Amino acid sequence: MPDLKNLIQHNKEISANSLGNMSNSEIRGVYETTVQDFANELINARNGFDANGQKVAPRYMHLSDALSKFYGLGFSGKSSAEIAISKRKTIKRFAKGLGFDIENETMDSFAKTMGQNLTAANFKSIMIDYQNYFTGKPDSFNSTVNNTEQIDPNFRFLLPEIILGLLQTDYEHSSMHQNWIGQTVNIGRRKATVPMTKRGNMTPRRIGEGESIPVGGLLFGQKEISCFKVGVGFEITDEMRDEVPLDLAAQAMAEAGNDLSICSDFEAFNVLVNGEEASESAPVVGVETIGSTVYRDLKKVDIRMGRLNKKPNRVINNEDNSLDISLLDEFKGFDGMNTLGTIQGLMALRLAYQEDIYIPPTTQSMLLNSAKAMSKLQYGSLMMEEDRNKANQTNAFYMTDHIGFWIMSKDARVIIDNSLAFASNGFPASMDIDSRISQAFQRKRNYK
Repeated sequence: MPDLKNLIQHNKEISANSLGNMSNSEIRGVYETTVQDFANELINARNGFDANGQKVAPRYMHLSDALSKFYGLGFSGKSSAEIAISKRKTIKRFAKGLGFDIENETMDSFAKTMGQNLTAANFKSIMIDYQNYFTGKPDSFNSTVNNTEQIDPNFRFLLPEIILGLLQTDYEHSSMHQNWIGQTVNIGRRKATVPMTKRGNMTPRRIGEGESIPVGGLLFGQKEISCFKVGVGFEITDEMRDEVPLDLAAQAMAEAGNDLSICSDFEAFNVLVNGEEASESAPVVGVETIGSTVYRDLKKVDIRMGRLNKKPNRVINNEDNSLDISLLDEFKGFDGMNTLGTIQGLMALRLAYQEDIYIPPTTQSMLLNSAKAMSKLQYGSLMMEEDRNKANQTNAFYMTDHIGFWIMSKDARVIIDNSLAFASNGFPASMDIDSRISQAFQRKRNYK
Protein backbone atom coordinates (compact mmCIF):
# COMPACT_ATOMS: atom_id res chain seq x y z
CA MET A 1 0.00 0.00 0.00
CA PRO A 2 1.48 3.39 -0.99
CA ASP A 3 2.24 5.68 1.94
CA LEU A 4 1.80 9.40 2.51
CA LYS A 5 5.09 10.21 0.84
CA ASN A 6 3.91 8.54 -2.37
CA LEU A 7 0.63 10.46 -2.22
CA ILE A 8 2.40 13.80 -1.74
CA GLN A 9 4.55 13.10 -4.80
CA HIS A 10 1.47 12.01 -6.76
CA ASN A 11 -0.43 15.17 -5.80
CA LYS A 12 2.48 17.40 -6.75
CA GLU A 13 2.54 15.76 -10.17
CA ILE A 14 -1.21 16.29 -10.52
CA SER A 15 -0.81 19.94 -9.52
CA ALA A 16 1.83 20.26 -12.24
CA ASN A 17 -0.72 18.93 -14.78
CA SER A 18 0.87 15.48 -14.91
CA LEU A 19 -1.00 12.17 -14.59
CA GLY A 20 0.46 11.03 -11.28
CA ASN A 21 1.38 7.45 -10.43
CA MET A 22 -1.39 6.16 -8.11
CA SER A 23 -4.77 4.56 -8.67
CA ASN A 24 -8.00 5.93 -7.19
CA SER A 25 -8.20 3.10 -4.66
CA GLU A 26 -4.62 3.71 -3.54
CA ILE A 27 -5.27 7.43 -3.14
CA ARG A 28 -8.37 6.84 -1.04
CA GLY A 29 -6.56 4.27 1.05
CA VAL A 30 -3.88 6.75 2.05
CA TYR A 31 -6.44 9.44 2.80
CA GLU A 32 -8.37 7.06 5.07
CA THR A 33 -5.27 6.04 7.04
CA THR A 34 -3.93 9.60 7.47
CA VAL A 35 -7.08 11.69 8.00
CA GLN A 36 -6.66 11.78 11.79
CA ASP A 37 -3.20 13.31 11.45
CA PHE A 38 -4.57 15.73 8.88
CA ALA A 39 -7.38 16.78 11.23
CA ASN A 40 -4.86 17.29 14.01
CA GLU A 41 -2.95 19.64 11.71
CA LEU A 42 -6.05 21.82 11.52
CA ILE A 43 -6.74 21.51 15.25
CA ASN A 44 -3.22 22.59 16.16
CA ALA A 45 -3.13 25.54 13.75
CA ARG A 46 -6.51 26.89 14.77
CA ASN A 47 -5.90 26.42 18.49
CA GLY A 48 -2.41 27.86 18.46
CA PHE A 49 0.02 24.94 18.63
CA ASP A 50 2.94 24.18 16.34
CA ALA A 51 4.04 20.73 15.17
CA ASN A 52 5.93 20.21 18.44
CA GLY A 53 2.98 21.10 20.62
CA GLN A 54 4.39 24.52 21.57
CA LYS A 55 1.91 27.35 22.04
CA VAL A 56 1.83 29.89 19.19
CA ALA A 57 -0.68 32.46 17.97
CA PRO A 58 -3.83 30.69 16.72
CA ARG A 59 -4.57 31.20 13.06
CA TYR A 60 -7.21 30.25 10.59
CA MET A 61 -5.90 27.57 8.26
CA HIS A 62 -8.05 27.32 5.17
CA LEU A 63 -8.93 23.77 4.13
CA SER A 64 -7.06 24.18 0.85
CA ASP A 65 -3.95 25.48 2.65
CA ALA A 66 -4.02 22.48 5.01
CA LEU A 67 -4.40 20.11 2.04
CA SER A 68 -1.43 21.73 0.35
CA LYS A 69 0.75 21.58 3.46
CA PHE A 70 -0.14 18.06 4.56
CA TYR A 71 -0.87 16.26 1.27
CA GLY A 72 1.05 18.36 -1.25
CA LEU A 73 -2.23 19.06 -3.03
CA GLY A 74 -2.46 22.56 -4.44
CA PHE A 75 -2.66 24.60 -7.61
CA SER A 76 -0.88 27.87 -8.36
CA GLY A 77 -2.39 31.28 -8.97
CA LYS A 78 -1.02 34.81 -9.12
CA SER A 79 -4.01 37.15 -9.06
CA SER A 80 -6.62 37.06 -6.31
CA ALA A 81 -9.14 35.53 -8.73
CA GLU A 82 -6.65 32.83 -9.80
CA ILE A 83 -5.85 31.99 -6.18
CA ALA A 84 -9.57 31.65 -5.40
CA ILE A 85 -9.99 29.29 -8.36
CA SER A 86 -6.96 27.26 -7.28
CA LYS A 87 -8.37 26.86 -3.75
CA ARG A 88 -11.70 25.59 -5.08
CA LYS A 89 -9.86 23.27 -7.43
CA THR A 90 -7.79 21.89 -4.53
CA ILE A 91 -10.92 21.12 -2.50
CA LYS A 92 -12.61 19.44 -5.48
CA ARG A 93 -9.51 17.33 -6.18
CA PHE A 94 -9.40 16.19 -2.56
CA ALA A 95 -13.08 15.24 -2.64
CA LYS A 96 -12.48 13.36 -5.88
CA GLY A 97 -9.67 11.43 -4.20
CA LEU A 98 -12.23 10.29 -1.63
CA GLY A 99 -14.60 9.20 -4.37
CA PHE A 100 -16.93 12.24 -4.26
CA ASP A 101 -17.85 14.62 -7.05
CA ILE A 102 -19.04 17.78 -5.32
CA GLU A 103 -20.31 19.10 -8.65
CA ASN A 104 -22.97 16.36 -8.58
CA GLU A 105 -23.33 15.43 -4.90
CA THR A 106 -25.96 17.32 -2.92
CA MET A 107 -25.26 18.30 0.68
CA ASP A 108 -27.66 15.55 1.74
CA SER A 109 -26.14 12.77 -0.40
CA PHE A 110 -22.61 13.84 0.49
CA ALA A 111 -23.50 13.66 4.18
CA LYS A 112 -25.24 10.29 3.89
CA THR A 113 -22.22 8.75 2.19
CA MET A 114 -20.23 9.84 5.22
CA GLY A 115 -22.78 8.40 7.60
CA GLN A 116 -24.62 11.61 8.43
CA ASN A 117 -28.42 11.72 8.35
CA LEU A 118 -28.79 15.33 7.28
CA THR A 119 -32.16 16.06 8.88
CA ALA A 120 -33.31 19.52 9.86
CA ALA A 121 -32.74 18.57 13.48
CA ASN A 122 -29.06 17.70 13.18
CA PHE A 123 -28.15 20.08 10.34
CA LYS A 124 -27.35 22.59 13.06
CA SER A 125 -25.05 20.08 14.76
CA ILE A 126 -23.26 19.27 11.52
CA MET A 127 -22.74 22.89 10.51
CA ILE A 128 -22.28 24.51 13.92
CA ASP A 129 -21.15 21.95 16.46
CA TYR A 130 -18.38 20.78 14.14
CA GLN A 131 -16.40 23.65 15.60
CA ASN A 132 -15.97 21.51 18.72
CA TYR A 133 -13.89 19.26 16.52
CA PHE A 134 -11.45 22.11 16.12
CA THR A 135 -11.27 22.94 19.80
CA GLY A 136 -9.78 19.58 20.69
CA LYS A 137 -13.13 17.88 21.34
CA PRO A 138 -13.80 15.61 18.34
CA ASP A 139 -15.90 13.21 20.39
CA SER A 140 -18.53 15.88 21.03
CA PHE A 141 -18.91 16.29 17.28
CA ASN A 142 -18.86 12.62 16.37
CA SER A 143 -21.59 11.93 18.90
CA THR A 144 -24.02 14.16 17.02
CA VAL A 145 -24.08 12.08 13.84
CA ASN A 146 -24.89 8.49 12.93
CA ASN A 147 -22.16 5.87 12.75
CA THR A 148 -21.52 3.94 9.58
CA GLU A 149 -18.99 1.57 8.12
CA GLN A 150 -19.02 3.30 4.74
CA ILE A 151 -16.19 5.69 5.54
CA ASP A 152 -13.91 6.47 8.44
CA PRO A 153 -15.82 8.54 11.04
CA ASN A 154 -12.99 11.04 11.13
CA PHE A 155 -14.08 12.28 7.72
CA ARG A 156 -17.33 13.66 9.11
CA PHE A 157 -15.87 17.12 9.60
CA LEU A 158 -15.44 17.46 5.83
CA LEU A 159 -19.00 18.46 4.93
CA PRO A 160 -19.06 21.70 6.95
CA GLU A 161 -15.36 22.22 6.28
CA ILE A 162 -15.81 22.02 2.52
CA ILE A 163 -18.82 24.35 2.63
CA LEU A 164 -17.05 26.87 4.84
CA GLY A 165 -13.85 26.45 2.85
CA LEU A 166 -15.65 27.53 -0.30
CA LEU A 167 -17.37 30.37 1.59
CA GLN A 168 -14.06 31.52 3.06
CA THR A 169 -12.47 31.51 -0.38
CA ASP A 170 -14.99 34.02 -1.71
CA TYR A 171 -14.80 36.08 1.47
CA GLU A 172 -11.03 36.37 1.28
CA HIS A 173 -10.58 36.83 -2.43
CA SER A 174 -13.45 39.20 -3.13
CA SER A 175 -12.15 41.50 -0.38
CA MET A 176 -10.56 44.59 -1.88
CA HIS A 177 -8.61 45.30 1.30
CA GLN A 178 -6.33 42.34 0.53
CA ASN A 179 -4.75 44.72 -2.02
CA TRP A 180 -4.09 47.35 0.66
CA ILE A 181 -2.28 45.37 3.36
CA GLY A 182 1.31 44.26 3.68
CA GLN A 183 0.68 41.32 5.99
CA THR A 184 -1.87 39.52 8.14
CA VAL A 185 -0.88 38.99 11.77
CA ASN A 186 -2.69 36.26 13.72
CA ILE A 187 -3.26 37.11 17.37
CA GLY A 188 -4.48 35.10 20.35
CA ARG A 189 -6.81 37.72 21.83
CA ARG A 190 -9.09 40.49 20.61
CA LYS A 191 -6.66 43.28 21.49
CA ALA A 192 -3.03 43.59 20.53
CA THR A 193 -0.24 46.06 21.31
CA VAL A 194 1.61 47.04 18.16
CA PRO A 195 4.63 49.31 17.57
CA MET A 196 4.24 52.95 16.54
CA THR A 197 7.05 54.93 14.93
CA LYS A 198 7.23 58.71 14.91
CA ARG A 199 9.80 60.96 13.34
CA GLY A 200 12.10 62.20 16.11
CA ASN A 201 15.25 64.32 16.29
CA MET A 202 17.37 61.82 14.43
CA THR A 203 20.39 63.50 12.83
CA PRO A 204 22.77 60.70 11.82
CA ARG A 205 26.09 61.79 10.40
CA ARG A 206 29.53 60.53 9.66
CA ILE A 207 31.40 59.75 12.88
CA GLY A 208 35.08 60.53 13.19
CA GLU A 209 37.59 58.33 14.97
CA GLY A 210 37.09 58.59 18.73
CA GLU A 211 34.11 60.89 18.28
CA SER A 212 30.98 60.41 20.37
CA ILE A 213 27.87 59.13 18.65
CA PRO A 214 25.19 61.84 18.86
CA VAL A 215 22.04 61.03 20.78
CA GLY A 216 18.87 61.12 18.75
CA GLY A 217 16.73 58.84 16.72
CA LEU A 218 13.32 57.65 15.86
CA LEU A 219 10.74 57.88 18.60
CA PHE A 220 9.29 54.44 19.13
CA GLY A 221 6.00 54.04 20.93
CA GLN A 222 3.15 51.59 21.05
CA LYS A 223 -0.56 51.58 20.52
CA GLU A 224 -3.33 49.14 21.28
CA ILE A 225 -5.45 47.86 18.42
CA SER A 226 -8.76 46.09 18.97
CA CYS A 227 -10.27 43.59 16.58
CA PHE A 228 -13.89 44.24 15.66
CA LYS A 229 -16.57 41.84 14.56
CA VAL A 230 -18.03 41.75 11.05
CA GLY A 231 -20.95 39.49 10.23
CA VAL A 232 -23.56 38.48 7.67
CA GLY A 233 -26.38 35.96 7.51
CA PHE A 234 -27.85 33.70 4.82
CA GLU A 235 -30.55 31.06 4.59
CA ILE A 236 -30.53 27.47 3.30
CA THR A 237 -33.87 25.91 2.45
CA ASP A 238 -34.55 22.22 2.90
CA GLU A 239 -34.91 21.91 -0.88
CA MET A 240 -31.51 23.45 -1.41
CA ARG A 241 -30.02 21.04 1.11
CA ASP A 242 -31.63 17.96 -0.46
CA GLU A 243 -31.61 18.69 -4.20
CA VAL A 244 -28.97 21.24 -5.23
CA PRO A 245 -25.44 19.98 -6.00
CA LEU A 246 -22.96 20.91 -3.29
CA ASP A 247 -20.78 22.89 -5.67
CA LEU A 248 -23.70 25.04 -6.88
CA ALA A 249 -25.04 25.45 -3.36
CA ALA A 250 -21.65 26.65 -2.18
CA GLN A 251 -21.46 29.12 -5.06
CA ALA A 252 -24.83 30.52 -4.07
CA MET A 253 -23.79 30.75 -0.43
CA ALA A 254 -20.57 32.42 -1.53
CA GLU A 255 -22.60 35.62 -1.98
CA ALA A 256 -22.64 35.75 1.81
CA GLY A 257 -18.84 35.77 1.70
CA ASN A 258 -18.94 38.60 -0.83
CA ASP A 259 -21.26 40.61 1.41
CA LEU A 260 -19.00 40.05 4.40
CA SER A 261 -16.05 41.33 2.41
CA ILE A 262 -17.89 44.61 1.70
CA CYS A 263 -18.05 45.36 5.41
CA SER A 264 -14.39 44.41 5.91
CA ASP A 265 -13.33 46.65 3.02
CA PHE A 266 -15.19 49.63 4.46
CA GLU A 267 -13.51 49.25 7.85
CA ALA A 268 -10.10 48.82 6.20
CA PHE A 269 -10.51 51.93 4.07
CA ASN A 270 -11.62 53.94 7.07
CA VAL A 271 -8.35 53.08 8.85
CA LEU A 272 -6.35 53.66 5.68
CA VAL A 273 -7.70 57.23 5.48
CA ASN A 274 -8.09 58.21 9.13
CA GLY A 275 -5.66 55.87 10.90
CA GLU A 276 -6.51 54.33 14.25
CA GLU A 277 -6.06 57.80 15.73
CA ALA A 278 -5.87 61.34 14.32
CA SER A 279 -2.07 61.46 14.36
CA GLU A 280 -1.99 58.45 12.01
CA SER A 281 -4.30 59.90 9.33
CA ALA A 282 -3.10 59.92 5.74
CA PRO A 283 -1.21 63.03 4.54
CA VAL A 284 -3.34 65.20 2.23
CA VAL A 285 -1.78 67.38 -0.47
CA GLY A 286 -3.33 69.72 -3.01
CA VAL A 287 -2.84 70.19 -6.74
CA GLU A 288 -1.32 72.93 -8.85
CA THR A 289 -4.64 73.94 -10.41
CA ILE A 290 -7.70 73.57 -8.20
CA GLY A 291 -10.45 71.54 -9.81
CA SER A 292 -8.40 69.01 -11.74
CA THR A 293 -5.75 66.37 -11.16
CA VAL A 294 -3.11 66.28 -13.88
CA TYR A 295 -0.15 64.02 -14.52
CA ARG A 296 2.24 66.43 -12.82
CA ASP A 297 0.27 66.19 -9.57
CA LEU A 298 0.50 62.41 -9.58
CA LYS A 299 4.16 62.44 -10.57
CA LYS A 300 5.04 64.91 -7.81
CA VAL A 301 3.65 62.65 -5.10
CA ASP A 302 5.10 59.54 -6.74
CA ILE A 303 8.59 61.06 -6.74
CA ARG A 304 8.41 62.17 -3.11
CA MET A 305 7.13 58.81 -1.90
CA GLY A 306 9.84 57.10 -3.94
CA ARG A 307 12.53 59.24 -2.32
CA LEU A 308 11.19 58.09 1.06
CA ASN A 309 11.55 54.46 -0.12
CA LYS A 310 7.78 54.12 -0.15
CA LYS A 311 7.10 54.28 -3.87
CA PRO A 312 3.37 53.70 -4.52
CA ASN A 313 2.16 50.67 -6.40
CA ARG A 314 -1.61 51.22 -6.16
CA VAL A 315 -4.05 54.08 -6.64
CA ILE A 316 -7.51 54.18 -5.04
CA ASN A 317 -10.07 56.25 -6.94
CA ASN A 318 -13.79 56.70 -7.11
CA GLU A 319 -15.51 56.20 -10.46
CA ASP A 320 -15.38 59.86 -11.57
CA ASN A 321 -11.73 60.36 -10.67
CA SER A 322 -10.83 57.09 -12.33
CA LEU A 323 -12.41 58.26 -15.59
CA ASP A 324 -10.79 61.70 -15.43
CA ILE A 325 -7.30 60.34 -14.75
CA SER A 326 -7.58 57.57 -17.36
CA LEU A 327 -8.37 60.24 -19.99
CA LEU A 328 -5.20 62.23 -19.34
CA ASP A 329 -3.01 62.32 -22.43
CA GLU A 330 -0.17 60.64 -20.54
CA PHE A 331 -2.36 57.60 -19.93
CA LYS A 332 -4.22 57.56 -23.26
CA GLY A 333 -1.10 57.01 -25.33
CA PHE A 334 1.48 59.71 -24.67
CA ASP A 335 4.99 58.36 -25.29
CA GLY A 336 7.26 59.98 -22.73
CA MET A 337 10.29 58.06 -23.96
CA ASN A 338 10.74 60.38 -26.94
CA THR A 339 10.22 63.65 -25.09
CA LEU A 340 12.24 62.71 -22.00
CA GLY A 341 14.70 60.34 -23.61
CA THR A 342 17.76 62.27 -22.48
CA ILE A 343 16.87 61.82 -18.82
CA GLN A 344 14.97 58.58 -19.04
CA GLY A 345 16.75 57.17 -16.00
CA LEU A 346 15.15 59.87 -13.89
CA MET A 347 11.86 60.99 -15.37
CA ALA A 348 10.72 59.06 -18.41
CA LEU A 349 9.56 56.03 -16.46
CA ARG A 350 5.82 56.39 -16.84
CA LEU A 351 3.57 55.84 -13.85
CA ALA A 352 2.10 52.34 -13.59
CA TYR A 353 -0.31 51.53 -10.79
CA GLN A 354 -2.83 48.86 -9.99
CA GLU A 355 -6.15 50.63 -9.50
CA ASP A 356 -8.94 49.97 -7.01
CA ILE A 357 -12.28 51.71 -7.53
CA TYR A 358 -13.72 52.51 -4.13
CA ILE A 359 -15.43 55.37 -2.27
CA PRO A 360 -13.06 58.27 -1.63
CA PRO A 361 -14.62 61.74 -2.15
CA THR A 362 -14.91 62.78 -5.78
CA THR A 363 -12.04 65.25 -5.33
CA GLN A 364 -9.57 62.73 -3.93
CA SER A 365 -7.24 59.97 -5.09
CA MET A 366 -4.94 57.96 -2.84
CA LEU A 367 -1.49 56.73 -3.85
CA LEU A 368 -0.54 53.71 -1.75
CA ASN A 369 2.48 51.55 -1.04
CA SER A 370 0.54 48.44 -0.07
CA ALA A 371 3.57 46.66 1.42
CA LYS A 372 4.33 49.38 3.97
CA ALA A 373 1.15 51.29 4.74
CA MET A 374 -1.13 48.96 6.69
CA SER A 375 -1.35 45.51 8.29
CA LYS A 376 -4.31 43.33 9.19
CA LEU A 377 -4.95 41.59 12.52
CA GLN A 378 -6.85 38.30 12.54
CA TYR A 379 -8.32 36.91 15.75
CA GLY A 380 -9.38 33.28 15.56
CA SER A 381 -11.23 31.97 12.52
CA LEU A 382 -14.49 32.46 10.70
CA MET A 383 -17.33 31.45 13.03
CA MET A 384 -20.88 30.36 12.25
CA GLU A 385 -24.15 30.28 14.18
CA GLU A 386 -27.58 28.98 13.15
CA ASP A 387 -31.28 29.56 13.69
CA ARG A 388 -34.00 27.17 12.42
CA ASN A 389 -37.25 28.68 11.12
CA LYS A 390 -39.83 25.91 11.18
CA ALA A 391 -42.49 28.06 9.56
CA ASN A 392 -40.73 28.24 6.18
CA GLN A 393 -38.35 25.28 6.63
CA THR A 394 -35.14 27.23 6.35
CA ASN A 395 -31.92 27.31 8.32
CA ALA A 396 -30.46 30.79 8.81
CA PHE A 397 -26.70 30.86 9.25
CA TYR A 398 -24.70 33.79 10.61
CA MET A 399 -21.00 34.14 9.79
CA THR A 400 -18.78 36.37 11.91
CA ASP A 401 -15.11 37.24 11.75
CA HIS A 402 -12.86 39.22 14.10
CA ILE A 403 -10.36 41.46 12.31
CA GLY A 404 -8.55 44.74 12.80
CA PHE A 405 -6.23 47.06 10.88
CA TRP A 406 -3.28 49.23 11.90
CA ILE A 407 -1.08 51.75 10.15
CA MET A 408 2.55 50.67 9.83
CA SER A 409 3.87 53.78 8.07
CA LYS A 410 1.99 57.07 7.98
CA ASP A 411 3.73 58.30 4.82
CA ALA A 412 3.21 55.12 2.79
CA ARG A 413 -0.10 56.50 1.55
CA VAL A 414 -0.89 60.04 0.38
CA ILE A 415 -4.22 61.59 -0.61
CA ILE A 416 -4.26 64.01 -3.54
CA ASP A 417 -7.21 66.41 -3.17
CA ASN A 418 -7.95 68.57 -6.22
CA SER A 419 -10.15 70.93 -4.19
CA LEU A 420 -7.00 72.16 -2.41
CA ALA A 421 -4.02 74.14 -3.72
CA PHE A 422 -0.61 72.53 -3.33
CA ALA A 423 0.90 75.93 -2.53
CA SER A 424 -0.95 76.01 0.79
CA ASN A 425 -1.41 72.25 1.24
CA GLY A 426 1.94 70.71 0.38
CA PHE A 427 3.81 67.79 1.87
CA PRO A 428 3.80 67.55 5.68
CA ALA A 429 7.02 67.92 7.67
CA SER A 430 7.28 64.15 8.05
CA MET A 431 7.77 63.90 4.27
CA ASP A 432 10.40 66.66 4.05
CA ILE A 433 13.21 64.45 2.82
CA ASP A 434 15.44 67.38 1.82
CA SER A 435 15.74 68.79 5.34
CA ARG A 436 16.46 65.32 6.64
CA ILE A 437 19.22 64.85 4.07
CA SER A 438 20.77 68.19 4.96
CA GLN A 439 20.90 67.14 8.62
CA ALA A 440 21.50 63.43 8.15
CA PHE A 441 25.07 63.59 6.93
CA GLN A 442 26.46 66.54 8.84
CA ARG A 443 30.23 66.35 9.13
CA LYS A 444 32.82 68.63 10.57
CA ARG A 445 35.40 69.55 7.98
CA ASN A 446 38.44 71.76 8.18
CA TYR A 447 39.11 73.55 4.93
CA LYS A 448 42.42 75.21 4.41
